[in-house]
Amino acid sequence: MAELPTGSFLVLRAADVQKKGSASNVEDGGLLSIVLLHGWLQSSEAWLGLAQKLRERRADILLIDFYAHGHSPTLGKIQMHSVAALAGQVARVIGHVGWHDRRLVLGG
Repeated sequence: MAELPTGSFLVLRAADVQKKGSASNVEDGGLLSIVLLHGWLQSSEAWLGLAQKLRERRADILLIDFYAHGHSPTLGKIQMHSVAALAGQVARVIGHVGWHDRRLVLGG
């Protein structure tokens, strides 16, 4: 079976946020690495406001659109849309962005 795509995701890095008048002191990632997973029939945009606030507090945030949600593709057959497929998608995205060695906080 061919490997499934990662789908659509967005990384908000704490290092990209700078306080007014000072340089960021977060170089190799935020204090926390948080993966936010949206609910059924939603998209990662449901978490965008909270994600931006968490990033301002020095957290790296990963937002993922599950298959057939937001900007992610629909898989070939409806039977392919399973909890296992979604869990595999999350694992692939985490590996793709290089977070496989980080301690993660999952929220959803």
